[in-house]
Amino acid sequence: MNAIAKVITACVTPFSEDGRSVDAKRFIALCEYLIQNGSDGLLVHGTTGEGPTLTLEEKKQLIRLTKEVIEAYASPVHLMASINGNDTQAVVEQVQELLNQAEHPDSLLVVVPFYNKPTQAGMIAHFEAVANVAEGIPIVIYNIPNRTGVAMQADTMKTLHDRLGGQLLGVKQSDASMDALSAITRLLPYDETGFVVWSGDDSLTLPMLALGAKGVISVSSHLIGRELHGMIEAFEAGKTAKALTLQHQMLPTMRALFQVTNPILVKACMAQQGFVHPSMRLPMLLEDEHQALASLILNQQKTLAL
Repeated sequence: MNAIAKVITACVTPFSEDGRSVDAKRFIALCEYLIQNGSDGLLVHGTTGEGPTLTLEEKKQLIRLTKEVIEAYASPVHLMASINGNDTQAVVEQVQELLNQAEHPDSLLVVVPFYNKPTQAGMIAHFEAVANVAEGIPIVIYNIPNRTGVAMQADTMKTLHDRLGGQLLGVKQSDASMDALSAITRLLPYDETGFVVWSGDDSLTLPMLALGAKGVISVSSHLIGRELHGMIEAFEAGKTAKALTLQHQMLPTMRALFQVTNPILVKACMAQQGFVHPSMRLPMLLEDEHQALASLILNQQKTLAL
């Protein structure tokens, strides 16, 4: 990766009205919109994209469609593909199948195994198994303890980096602990190791930048991608007052989108703007009250001039 993608949008997945298939036309239009509005990276079939309910063929389809869109742009756009599961062998097979096509992602976002709470040694073995079949494609750790039930520790990341080298690209750190982040950037400073930390929580992006993060893998960038990208650039340029002003302006939108489980509200917002049909796959469900909340979020943006 020649340049670090500062804003990687975790894309929602547009479905047909009955929810039985991916709406390819709307997905292409969504990707184009995101690239034109602040995203220099796209994450497909993650949690926001309802990845757990997508078939393997649908995941392959999303990678192909995103590649087609990206190739039409002169500026580089990073394509990241989400991999999740708590059965290492099944995850390995999923990676092999996803890579069994001409169009490959630029990196794989691999979640720390959830529910069964592996030890740190078990996590290392899991990620090494994935790396062994990933054909050299960079791997990003998805560290999200509030969903997985367990966190990968900084020294575990350092051990993995020592073993995998440049194939371990970095981490999406979805953990509010600034102490945990400080430990990661102390052991794996970007300037020395090339290990990239992306904030996994939109509202924590600015404080994470102060502790060594380089960008965000974002949900709210569906709505405020330009502003989010501008905040990161302002911070990097030493314009901290401007970055803080943008943080304060964006915070209501960032917080509002997570009043209920993601991706319900962001999908409702994108549906009201015509980018997707308001259909989700169970157990996710978009209810009337969620549509009302989405309307409030979009109206709030107009008030804040975002």
